[in-house]
Amino acid sequence: MKKTITIISALAAVLIITAAIVIAMGPYDERGLEYTVNPDGKTCTITGIGSCKISVVNIPEYMDDYQVTAIGDNVFYEYTKLREVTIPESVTSIGQGAFYNCNQITSIDLPSSLESLGNAVFYNCTNLKDVVLPQTLTNMGWGVFYNCQKLETITLPDAITTIRQGMFYDCKALKEIHFSAAVTDIGTHAFYGCSSLTEFTVPEGVTEIDNWMFAHCSSLKKITLPEGITRIGQRAFSSCTALEGISIPSGVKEVAMYAFYECKKLEAITLPDSVTDLGVYAFDNCTALASITLSKSLTEIGERTFNECVALKEIEIPVSVKKIGPAAFVHAGIEAFYYEGTAEQWDAVEKASTWDALTDFTKVIFPDEPGSLGE
Repeated sequence: MKKTITIISALAAVLIITAAIVIAMGPYDERGLEYTVNPDGKTCTITGIGSCKISVVNIPEYMDDYQVTAIGDNVFYEYTKLREVTIPESVTSIGQGAFYNCNQITSIDLPSSLESLGNAVFYNCTNLKDVVLPQTLTNMGWGVFYNCQKLETITLPDAITTIRQGMFYDCKALKEIHFSAAVTDIGTHAFYGCSSLTEFTVPEGVTEIDNWMFAHCSSLKKITLPEGITRIGQRAFSSCTALEGISIPSGVKEVAMYAFYECKKLEAITLPDSVTDLGVYAFDNCTALASITLSKSLTEIGERTFNECVALKEIEIPVSVKKIGPAAFVHAGIEAFYYEGTAEQWDAVEKASTWDALTDFTKVIFPDEPGSLGE
């Protein structure tokens, strides 16, 4: 009996101590969060949700006696219960994937002291609509807002000079993005699938339209490119089905494969004489394309470059072209080719056996012979 009383007394003591600890925690039910002390011995980083199981989290400025200055990698990773989070002003860094797949969050207030957002911080936060990035922010990783489908507008701080790969991938509601003229680099897939974006002006310092940068921006009607652009990457404007026109700067050397694939409203385009490389399928399925001026530096028209360009009735081939690839004009509306050189030079052009397959092509017209040469 004495042994039983002793055990009960011990348990009671534990309960009293536990209650005292809970009371000492004050309003911070979130103190179930895990943290590690930073090397300075004075501050700490939140590293996990620990025993915290609530949907509204108020991260305290201090965990015990340590000031919270960072939220570590993957802290709330796939914590789909999370609806609201308050971050103290002491935090300067939020690690990669910190709110990955927290798909119930609709808004978040970031501290004015914040300096860094890691990779994929808000990846797949599909209901995130409102977020303000503080001007103190100097670094943003890749895919920060990947698949944030309800994000409508965003302003990047002046210190951000790079929009990294996949930053706004599949942000289907994004209509406006504001950024500093100091931006010099925009990564691959940066605006992929931003189907509400209607116009965009690429900043002056950018020299390349990277691969897939605006692919599947199905509402994009107007794009302005700076003179410093030297390359338009693979599928850069693929499936931009509303794009009506684009002026390609004179310094562009490469228009890569599938660059304008399925731009169904693109009616006319001029490739400046700086272009030496035109990728295969570059204008494939541009069904409204009725006029194109090719670069006089172009040496090859590759495979299916103008496939399904049914509105393209004629095209002028510069004498610089030495090779025409398989099915280059297949299913196009071509009726006549205008060739800048002589008949002998045309005969010397290497042509794949199917280069003009399934077209209405009947003649080649040469400048020194106003008539036609049947083929």
